[in-house]
Amino acid sequence: MDVTSYLIHRGANLDCVDLYNNSVAHFAVAYGWNHLLKYIVELKGDINKPNMHQLTPLRIGLIKGHMQCVDYLLSLDSIENSFKTEKDGNIITQILVEGNYDQSTLSKLYFLFNSGKFKNSPLINEPDSKGMTPIHYACSNSQTNLILVNHLPAHTWSSIIEICENYGKEVLSSLTKNVHLSSSDYPNDIDVLVMLIENGADVNSKTNEMTPIQLAIKKNAWHVVKLMLKAGASIVFEKGNTILHYLLPAIVNSGGNFIDIFETLVEHKEYNQVLSMYNDNGMNALLELGQLISFKLRDLGAPLTEILDNLK
Repeated sequence: MDVTSYLIHRGANLDCVDLYNNSVAHFAVAYGWNHLLKYIVELKGDINKPNMHQLTPLRIGLIKGHMQCVDYLLSLDSIENSFKTEKDGNIITQILVEGNYDQSTLSKLYFLFNSGKFKNSPLINEPDSKGMTPIHYACSNSQTNLILVNHLPAHTWSSIIEICENYGKEVLSSLTKNVHLSSSDYPNDIDVLVMLIENGADVNSKTNEMTPIQLAIKKNAWHVVKLMLKAGASIVFEKGNTILHYLLPAIVNSGGNFIDIFETLVEHKEYNQVLSMYNDNGMNALLELGQLISFKLRDLGAPLTEILDNLK
């Protein structure tokens, strides 16, 4: 570092690059040389120029985890233009796209949001080339917290019929007490999402006609679904489908305790609306549930007419 500083002092070109278009600023951040980085800034070196992979010094700092350099760069007014690229989304998206939500991810997001430049910034809802915003990546990369159950006891299946008449806590408790819930806990998923929501992420933004809560449902990440419900995510989806079109079949097909999901759901402002909604196929959630149950119970010799009668 001392040699580099000496060469710059002797008149070396601050903005010279290597074969990969990495500048002196890229190398300073890559090795965590904050003193050299400040020297480059003092001499008006370019700290926004991307390399051949479209990575700016700021992005390199985030990738390498040199948060002292990142913190310094974020304090500069001249860093504004390096927050996004046309190819792969903005800097918030880049942190979340790989889905490894560990303490390092939380630290990086904390630095960004507490720099003041990202508080309620439009960047938090800016889509990348795939139409994905940061909250879409956070939900689609959430960890599945349910163990799929291939065979449930016959008496458990028969109790599902009661859902057609009662969404109560007792029925759901009876339904789920014989299935398995993963003991794994994923607090980082929730921490990331809370941070995004608190800083202005749109819980109802769409990518390919899917909202963040739908992506979480697709992953069976029900801890995330519960959070999104509390954050006010809409439960009316595309083509007339609702959360119940997905949630009730999930009870049949997977293990886990869904009582807390329903307790949150019944407080939702759209809950009464979705109870009677039909999708574009002319099916409401209960009819689709009954159809699914009929296939599940067929080999058990259950009276299908009884199921259908309850669904009318």
